[in-house]
Amino acid sequence: MSIYGISSNSTFLADLLINQKRDFETKAAQLVSGKVAPTYGGLGEQRQVSLALKSELGRIDAYQRSGDMASIHLETMNETLERMEELRQEAVGAIDPNNYELTTDGKTTSQATTEIMLRETLSLLNTDVSGYFLYGGGDAKSSPVAGFDEIMNGDDASMGLKDVMQAFETAHLGPNGQGRLDTAVTAGAGTASVTLSELSTGDFGFKISGVSSTGGSITTNYTAAAGATPAQAQATLNGQPVAGETVTFKLALPDGSSREVTLTATEEADAGPGTFQIGTDADPNTALAQTAANLDSALKGALTNGAATDLKAAADQQAGAEFFGTYEGARDPAAPYLPDAAGENLVDASGQFYEWYQGERPSADTRGEKFALIDNQLKVEYGATANERGFAELLQGMAVFAAADFETGSVGADPDAVAGDYYSALAGRTDQSLSVPDNRQSGVQSIAVEMSIAYKTVETTSDRLDQKKLTYENMVGDIENVDKEKVATELLQIQTNLETSYAVTTRLLSLSLSNFI
Repeated sequence: MSIYGISSNSTFLADLLINQKRDFETKAAQLVSGKVAPTYGGLGEQRQVSLALKSELGRIDAYQRSGDMASIHLETMNETLERMEELRQEAVGAIDPNNYELTTDGKTTSQATTEIMLRETLSLLNTDVSGYFLYGGGDAKSSPVAGFDEIMNGDDASMGLKDVMQAFETAHLGPNGQGRLDTAVTAGAGTASVTLSELSTGDFGFKISGVSSTGGSITTNYTAAAGATPAQAQATLNGQPVAGETVTFKLALPDGSSREVTLTATEEADAGPGTFQIGTDADPNTALAQTAANLDSALKGALTNGAATDLKAAADQQAGAEFFGTYEGARDPAAPYLPDAAGENLVDASGQFYEWYQGERPSADTRGEKFALIDNQLKVEYGATANERGFAELLQGMAVFAAADFETGSVGADPDAVAGDYYSALAGRTDQSLSVPDNRQSGVQSIAVEMSIAYKTVETTSDRLDQKKLTYENMVGDIENVDKEKVATELLQIQTNLETSYAVTTRLLSLSLSNFI
């Protein structure tokens, strides 16, 4: 029988103790750090999964940082847009065409209120978030909209809104203040005529669109403009009209609206505006000439009043459209217009207006000038410029009304009434331009809807990324982290095993033949 010595198993015992000690140290390190291993190499086959998950978590963090900044921008934009829409609605309510009442500074009460609203709107359009101006384009670092005083008055080198309005008013009213129309009287035996003619075929003033009459003694004739020949309308008296007969001249205004001048024959002297006295001379031809002269005088007065009220208001609106760039139709080059030196035609006004919008001028894709990448292949676009039509029309409506001069002038027999009528005409047009039908959105509302959609997209994406991030973090935790309670239990077991192994090994190594026997 062969007998083996204990020493032959010493290597086995040593390896056992070393392995148990290694396990003990590993578990002790896990208990302290909470990690499976100090390096990815210790994760075994799971290391690639962990690295991929952490890479995705890094991308999620980048998307969320981008989304957080976009969320701040969009939330601020939504607040400012909401306030601008409120200001539009408040302006509609404040501008009352029937409330012509001047304050001590020469403005009407509604005009002063509108100025306050305009100043606030300008401030809102200059809103910035940490140096980024929301309505100045993709990367605006300065205020995109000029101040109230600069917009109104311009500077030494360029025209402000008031200057542009004055230029259009002068051109439309013409040299005689009758809307670039003139009248002439001809009289003969048994007949007399009053002819209304356009001064030119240019772009300004009233345009004659027709003439009509009631009664049997007045005949009318209208000749439309042809080439360089202006339009004219003629009322011919073939005999004395009777009281109550009328002549109506139809006029077109530059904003597409129309005005009718109806004059009624009367036997009374000074019967008031809109009437002409029938001649009273004993000689029939002289009396007929008197009637024609009275008709001509009444027509001149009506034209002067109409030019100083409706036409002037339309001129102001046209000036505002040119100044704020809201004019209709494509232009090449895309430039505003001004009356020429003669006040007859429109000419390119490039470089002559004060630049009310001083932000970036992006391509046709304004929204795309500012974007945030908030997820894989998902970006929200929210670029905005204060010269977008929705904003420009709001500013135009308020600014033109605030810039107008409603103080009493010297036009007509009753200058106060003329000033009041001018106020009513411009207030009515302003109210109409700022109002929105119930089934439509204002320009500001349309922009607000776009921004709200972008904001909602950021919010929902952020929520989704939060859930995705939590899932990935849990997966990484399952791979890299340990259950400390479980490790502690295992550590105690290993410690017990290790102590037992040491004790057994010590006893075995201390045995001798005599001790064994």
